[in-house]
Amino acid sequence: MNLSNQAHSFNDLHQKTVSELLRWLLLGRRVVRRLTAAWVARRDHARTMAELYRFTDRELHDVALSRADVMAIEEGRFRRD
Repeated sequence: MNLSNQAHSFNDLHQKTVSELLRWLLLGRRVVRRLTAAWVARRDHARTMAELYRFTDRELHDVALSRADVMAIEEGRFRRD
């Protein structure tokens, strides 16, 4: 193998390595975005539930909810007929 073939082979290997690294970085970025979105959604849900639990029974009645509805909302089984 002559010097030009070695250089060409090195360039191919380098290009494949860079491509693979970029692929892993993009995958990692997607994972971080999904984890961040899940964390934000969970935090928002927790804040909403804390606020609902602070409502008095009268305030809940004003927005057409009951204590049982708040628990159903938290468990994800609330349905408005």
